[in-house]
Amino acid sequence: VGYNFNDKLSIEYNHMLRETNYSQYHANDGRFKQWRESTVEQDLIQLNYIDETFKGHMWYNQHELNYWGTGYAEKNRKASAIGVDVQKDLKINDNTLLTVGADFRNEKFHNRGSEAGKLDRNQIGMFGQLDHKITDKDTVIIGARGTWTTNVSNNGQTHDNLSTSAQYLHKFDDNRSFY
Repeated sequence: VGYNFNDKLSIEYNHMLRETNYSQYHANDGRFKQWRESTVEQDLIQLNYIDETFKGHMWYNQHELNYWGTGYAEKNRKASAIGVDVQKDLKINDNTLLTVGADFRNEKFHNRGSEAGKLDRNQIGMFGQLDHKITDKDTVIIGARGTWTTNVSNNGQTHDNLSTSAQYLHKFDDNRSFY
């Protein structure tokens, strides 16, 4: 289900349910071997805003898996994620565009009946990219992204990463380029 509030703001909701039930038998004599049943249920909600220079997305996703059968203990796993992602284009002049953005995500996982129990983590990212058109055929692109992950496995661990990129692009014509 989706709804457009206007040409810039929209919301979407998806619900999915899958149920599986099967039995296995020995191929040589047809004796019963095992059976399994499972259900997977997902809910996805997303709010989107897009205009000429700004993009923003907020979302919530939930996923639940239940399965049971002969030889298997009943399992129930539930995961969810909530987040926001924003990006802004800033025109510095006719030849230079700066794109900046950030995202945040909180993920939770609950494995009922397991020693792992409940897990969660936060992920934060920030990025920037500068596109500078030197001539009509030559462009330089420089970018960087930092990512921080906190509360990994509920033991207070953190991970971080900084990555950079640089690119030179030369267009020979509309169909051929070198970068």
